[in-house]
Amino acid sequence: MTTSRAHDLWASVRGNEHVLRAIEVSLVADHSIMFIAPPGYGKSLFRAIMTGSSGARHTELTPCLCGYYQDLTQVCTCVPQQIGHWQAKLRKIAPAFDITAYPSRPKFEELFDTRREAFTTMWERVVVARDRHIPKGIEDGSSVGLLKAAYTKLNLSPGAAMRILRVSHSIACLDSACSQIGAAHIAEAIQYRYRDDY
Repeated sequence: MTTSRAHDLWASVRGNEHVLRAIEVSLVADHSIMFIAPPGYGKSLFRAIMTGSSGARHTELTPCLCGYYQDLTQVCTCVPQQIGHWQAKLRKIAPAFDITAYPSRPKFEELFDTRREAFTTMWERVVVARDRHIPKGIEDGSSVGLLKAAYTKLNLSPGAAMRILRVSHSIACLDSACSQIGAAHIAEAIQYRYRDDY
C-alpha cells in the first residue's frame, strides 16, 4: 500500500535516477536501505518516499561528522581521525542494511527537467515482480564467477555476499525477460553495497 504523498514526492525528485532505482529494488522484497550523502542532497526526501510506500527499515546518514567528506561544493572540516572514526561507525551499521544508496547533487539542467516516470508505473513493476517465482540460487556460470570475483577482490564478508545475492534476486524479478538470476543482476546488486569511497 502506498500513500499519495509518496507519489508526489517521487515526482518532485530531480536527477538521482540511481537512487530511485535502488528504492524500486528495495520495494520488491522490503529490503532495508540506507541513504548516505552530504546535507541538502535529498536524503530526507528519499526516506519519506520509503515511509509512504514500504515497511522496510531505512535510515539516512552523512559520510562524515560535518557531513561534507568528498563533497564538491563544501569543504569538509573534519580531521582525518574524525573521518576514520565516522567511517568505522558506518561500517558497523552497514551490515544491517541490504542496500546503500548515495544521493547526488542534481546537475543544473536536471533542476528544470520535470520528466519523471510516474510512481504508479514503477509500482506496477514492483507488484508484478513480487508475484514472480524465480530460483533464489545462481546456476549460471558467469553469475557464479562474478559473485566469486567480487567476494575475493572486494574482500566481502559472507554476509555481504549473501546480501548481494538477495538483492540480485529482487533485481531479477523486476527483469521480465529473465527466468533466473543473471550476471547483470549480480553486477547491479554489487553497486548497492556500502563503500567508503562513494
